[in-house]
Amino acid sequence: MDIFDVYYNGSFSLTLTPNTKNATYASCPTITSGTIPGYYLRVGAQSRDNITRKLYDSNPFYFAFGLTIKDQVCPQTPNKLFAALESSNDFMNNTRVWDLFAKKSGSDKFDLAGSLTSEHASWNNYYNYLVNETGADISYANVNKSCPRWFNDKTLTAMNHAAMQASIDAGTATMTWNFTDSIYGYIISGEFHGTAWDKGAKLDTSGSNIATTGASKRVAIWVYKPKGFDWWNNVIKYVVIGVVLIGVGMTSYLVWKHGCFCCCCKRKAKKQAYDPVTQPAPPQYGGPQQQYGGQQHGGQGYGGPEQDAAWAMHPYLNKQMATEQSYPLHGGKNAYRPGY
Repeated sequence: MDIFDVYYNGSFSLTLTPNTKNATYASCPTITSGTIPGYYLRVGAQSRDNITRKLYDSNPFYFAFGLTIKDQVCPQTPNKLFAALESSNDFMNNTRVWDLFAKKSGSDKFDLAGSLTSEHASWNNYYNYLVNETGADISYANVNKSCPRWFNDKTLTAMNHAAMQASIDAGTATMTWNFTDSIYGYIISGEFHGTAWDKGAKLDTSGSNIATTGASKRVAIWVYKPKGFDWWNNVIKYVVIGVVLIGVGMTSYLVWKHGCFCCCCKRKAKKQAYDPVTQPAPPQYGGPQQQYGGQQHGGQGYGGPEQDAAWAMHPYLNKQMATEQSYPLHGGKNAYRPGY
């Protein structure tokens, strides 16, 4: 029946007053919020055009109060102030939570009143207020550090003693309400002022009961469609950046460590280390210069060609070598020679 209900668009404010009976917070100042735009009051008849709320709501009318959300982004509000009230909801097991009354006032107005009597939790009966300690509520915050900073009731029930009063006509609406905060005992009071939406149903004041004429157009329901996962922006881009940074870091380190691109310098240095044309061969074990008995071993070769020739020219040694066991010459001309 939402398209048959009257909507009043306007703004509201909230006042949070400490309970003087609570000694802990009695000295805390009263908080008054700024005026919050973008709220609505919705009022509807119990039945219309063969559609009825009687099956789940025995009240003579229906009402709801809340924030108007015109697009996909929930608007920000000062002090994170949110509030909502609703008399019944057919999605709940306990559908009706408010007791409501309506009375004709004059020829073109209705006075409304009601109280929240259900002990069951329900949708759309809640409030939230966060103290702005550096802004609008700085004077409150500086008085007493023990004063509450966050007020919140996720669902209002009979224990909050919520009550509302309203006056509506075809063009305007005002509503006030109050309830007790369930945690700190503050008295929470609200006030709404609004004007009738010109694109919706109109309040019919010709009778003694709440009734409406006309209807608003049904708008297409916005359905959230999640986007496909963006691999480039969420994964691949950062992998590429990481690889590039690692490569730059490694190159910088090699340049700093070796003063040049070491692979080229080292390879060139190794290639020029030995040139067989301009440089002598490196010493080798057992080579012609260091072999046992070599010609350039400082005269200390073991049985080399020069020593053999010297022995052969010595008659005694030659004879001795022929007849006896030959001993190697050791130590050059001053060496020990057996039998000499």
